[in-house]
Amino acid sequence: MKFNPFDGNAHPYAGVMLAGGFMTGGISGNTVFTGGFNTFRGGLLLALHGGVYLGNHQLSFEISPVTYWPSLASPPGPAFEMSANYGYMVPLTEMGDIRIFWPIRFGLGMAAGPDLNLLGLAFFQVRLDLIGVAVQVGHIVFDFHLPTFRYALTDKSGVQVHLLDWLFGASIGYVF
Repeated sequence: MKFNPFDGNAHPYAGVMLAGGFMTGGISGNTVFTGGFNTFRGGLLLALHGGVYLGNHQLSFEISPVTYWPSLASPPGPAFEMSANYGYMVPLTEMGDIRIFWPIRFGLGMAAGPDLNLLGLAFFQVRLDLIGVAVQVGHIVFDFHLPTFRYALTDKSGVQVHLLDWLFGASIGYVF
């Protein structure tokens, strides 16, 4: 009998994600846009994630313990990032022991960094994954993000800082 983590029972999982892409940012104050969003810089995210599959539903928690680089350009430096996510795995096809899904995911979280990276501020973050593919082979689930989109916002004395990230990458998880 082959293993099916999407059988409706609760199946915990743990994994790791690596993604790279680009980000941009801007500033607004008193509801007036004051600048930014004209420069794109490279970014990188290495995160641990875990959670549970409940049928085709996925509840997960992602954490990057100072392994999130929202910008690889100057000023350099990693930041802390975490998010709680809900995903739905839309079944596409099944070929023997291999199942292929279209993962749709959204999440809420935060990012914070030192003065050299995220200006020493904490950001509220929203995550959205609409394009990708997940492949389940036995206990292993490969998830490809094409991309995972993140929007972060913070307010400092009436001035809002906005960050937009598009990170392309993959995650691998072991389902118990």
